[in-house]
Amino acid sequence: MRPVKGAGKEGERRLGGVLFLAALLLFWTAATGRAGQVIGEAPEAAGLLLLFDLAKGPPPAFDRYFRVPEYTRRLQPGESFAVTLPAGRYAVGLYRSATGEPPPPRNGDILCRHLTPSGEPATIVVPPTGAVQLSGIHRCASFYLPDLDTLLAAAQNPAHVAGTKAVNTQYTGIAGTVEDKSGAPVAGILVFARDTGRGCRFVSRPTDPLGRFLVLTDQGGEYQVEAAGGAFIANGPLTVETNAIHTGVLLLPSLP
Repeated sequence: MRPVKGAGKEGERRLGGVLFLAALLLFWTAATGRAGQVIGEAPEAAGLLLLFDLAKGPPPAFDRYFRVPEYTRRLQPGESFAVTLPAGRYAVGLYRSATGEPPPPRNGDILCRHLTPSGEPATIVVPPTGAVQLSGIHRCASFYLPDLDTLLAAAQNPAHVAGTKAVNTQYTGIAGTVEDKSGAPVAGILVFARDTGRGCRFVSRPTDPLGRFLVLTDQGGEYQVEAAGGAFIANGPLTVETNAIHTGVLLLPSLP
């Protein structure tokens, strides 16, 4: 398989960020029921507010997977904000990119979570009417995730260590390649895995020059895998086991 020609890593990162936000917009639908508001004041450092519907999936766990949030809003430092959402239970995060680019995160980006005093993910309950106050976003940390080769090696070898950081071998996910009609790898695009039971989605980093990807998820189950808004798809839903990487997945153009 030969490397695909492109605009280099910078172009791949920009394309990946654009596709992330486009896919988020595509899958975000307006509420058909009653809605309330989340209100608050942004921290002194600007960032992208992330809101995750807990009826559809898990709270964020940035060291294990990156779940696509149901809603995002870019905040300016110290800005007072009000976000209208369908009534329900939500987890909250904040993302700050070292390069100013949108998610998914890259090593060195800052990710923050809203936690309880005991360190557990906090839940905010959006009422059918009225508003809930977001009291703060806590526990900020620099994002780190081993590279694709290291993660795949760790899945095969529990004793594998990446530099000075021990690799968690209990990852769950889907790995494979994206190819075009001619069989050439497609670089710089994001791959999404949707849990067919819960409806939540998880996203990879941009595919590498060989078209390879890895989507990490929170648990096993049945997943539909696609890229570029459905332009590339895997053949049918995939069954994934918890604490295992489902490898060898091939995404091909959805149209002949």
